[in-house]
Amino acid sequence: STFDNLNGWTGTNMVYFRTNVNNVLVDSSLFNLDLANSANDGDVGIYFLGNMQTVTIRNSTFIEADTNAIFLTYPANATVFNHDNVLVSKNTFERNGSGTNVTGGVQFAGIRNTTSDGGKFEISDNTFLNNSGIAIYLRPGNGGNYVVPNLNVSRNVITGTKATDTWGAGIRINYIDKVVMSQNSVYNNNNLLPIDLSNG
Repeated sequence: STFDNLNGWTGTNMVYFRTNVNNVLVDSSLFNLDLANSANDGDVGIYFLGNMQTVTIRNSTFIEADTNAIFLTYPANATVFNHDNVLVSKNTFERNGSGTNVTGGVQFAGIRNTTSDGGKFEISDNTFLNNSGIAIYLRPGNGGNYVVPNLNVSRNVITGTKATDTWGAGIRINYIDKVVMSQNSVYNNNNLLPIDLSNG
């Protein structure tokens, strides 16, 4: 599938899940948030507001989202935070973000899994090119500390990331323990930290 914002809006969220999701597959799709003849492009490729259960995003391309290519958060009244069997793999993320710490490629701002049954949450084998802010950002979203089972960040290639503040990084993980990271290639990111585990 092809989703483009060429004649769209500066605030576009291309695909928006406004509640918990179960059994979602995104495969071989293009999300182009570029707005024609404008430096201000659409905001988010795929937006999740709630829990993710059995979600796969693979073999897809995300271009020029001003906020995040993929973004997860929660409604203010949420009491359950549970993600299982989530796979983000073999995608390309290029020129996403606006340079600040809350923008970039992939941001999951609700990784707590306080009631998780332990299904995997994996970000692997993706390519991140010339994004602005943070390529991969994982955080619970509330400043608490959490042990998240089966959270794996592996074999991603991250290069060309830049930032306009001091929080930029190739991979940034806050307040989460027991993350498995292996064989990521993070290089030439404009003097940003390749991996930042501050407060986490």
